[in-house]
Parts: sequence; C-alpha cells; structure tokens
Amino acid sequence: MARPREFDADEAMDKAMGLFWQVGYEQASLSELLAAMEITKGSFYKAFQDKQSIYLAALERYNDKVISGTAAFLTDPNQGSGRARILGLFGKVAEEVRRNGDRLGCFLCNALVDKAAEDAEAEAKLQAMVHRLENSFFVLCSTTNA
Repeated sequence: MARPREFDADEAMDKAMGLFWQVGYEQASLSELLAAMEITKGSFYKAFQDKQSIYLAALERYNDKVISGTAAFLTDPNQGSGRARILGLFGKVAEEVRRNGDRLGCFLCNALVDKAAEDAEAEAKLQAMVHRLENSFFVLCSTTNA
C-alpha cells in the first residue's frame, strides 16, 4: 500500500511557481525546487515526475489563479465601463505591488521570454494564456463604449 503524501501538493505547487517566477525555468535547479517546496527528492519524483512537469503545472496554476480571474474581471459588464475595468485591472496590480512589494513582474510575461518557452508544450500553454487575455480585451472593447 502506498504511503499518503506528507505535504500539501497545492502549497508545494505555489512555492514551485514562486521559484520559477523569481528565477525562471533554467535557473531553478532541482535542489532549489526541493528546498522551496519543502519536500524530498522521492516525494518530488512521485508527485511531479520531473522539472518540466512541475513547470507546466505551475503555468497551469497561474492560468487558473491569475489569468482566469483577470479574464473574468475584464469581460464582466457588472464591473463598470470598459475604461473602469481597465483602470480597475491596473489598480489591482498596483495594490498587489504595494501590499507584497512584488517587483517580479508578470509570471506570464517572464515565462514568455524564458528559455523554457522554446518547449512546444510550454509554448502552447503560454500562447493560450496570451490569447485568453487578448480575447478578454476584445470582448471588453466590443461590448462597451469605454
């Protein structure tokens, strides 16, 4: 019988995403991932297979946590005019920076210029997120008078 996980997979994934966000795919070594995620090498390989798999999962987590919320906000007419939604988006970003002192930028933008984006699967995920945001702005512009 397999032993139950001794760590919270969501928490570990958030920590991995944070490391990739901070240093990029190429610079995140396995030992740094293990330390950031606070898990053992055995647990890592059992749960995530390899560095590429966890990177792809981190991109998907960012898509679910950030891109989805941004797209929903931009396309929700209950959030005000198009202008109000765009200003609201920038306000949310500014508030996040004020609250957390975050100077890392956007994980999506960082990942697009990272060497890992040369991987076909990572590139497909990244382009899907970009298109999702583009479509959200298109919907916003086509349904409002600003």
